[in-house]
Amino acid sequence: MALNFPNGFKVRTNKNINKANLGMDLETMINDSNEFYLAIDKAIIHKKPTPIQIVKVDYPARNN
Repeated sequence: MALNFPNGFKVRTNKNINKANLGMDLETMINDSNEFYLAIDKAIIHKKPTPIQIVKVDYPARNN
């Protein structure tokens, strides 16, 4: 799958779909889009991580 932007900019994608790397492919597409917008001076996009806090984990006993 290839995404084409104006001015001939192309986003590279992998044709082999691996379920383990779906998030990484999306991340690559987002990074390429951000580089494109920065190159043509349209936008500067900053990624912010989503804060996650684990509150409680309750595992069942292994000896049952």
